[in-house]
Amino acid sequence: DLGRATSGAAKSLLGKVYLYMKHYENAEKYFREVIESHTYHLMDDFNHIINRNYENNAESIFEIQFASAAAGATQNVSDHREYHQWPQVNGGSSELSPTQ
Repeated sequence: DLGRATSGAAKSLLGKVYLYMKHYENAEKYFREVIESHTYHLMDDFNHIINRNYENNAESIFEIQFASAAAGATQNVSDHREYHQWPQVNGGSSELSPTQ
C-alpha cells in the first residue's frame, strides 16, 4: 500500500515528537524499534535518495505519493525530487499535487 502510513512511519513520527519534547529515552525506544525491524536501511548510493527511479526505496519510511496535475504538462520532469518539492521561488515546480 504505497503512500499509506505504516507502523514504522507511526513509530518514527512518535520518536520525533518525543525528541522535540526532549524525552530522549522515549524517542530512543521508538527509533530503536524502527531500526531493529530491519524493514528500512540506508541506500548505498546517496543519489538514489533523490532520483525518481528509486522512489519508495528501503530508506523511505513515509513517502507522499505525487502525480502530475496536468496531463501533458509542458515542463520537462526532472529526475530529482527537489524540483517537485521546492516552491517555484526556489526553482521548483508547482505542477504536482498529492494524490490522496
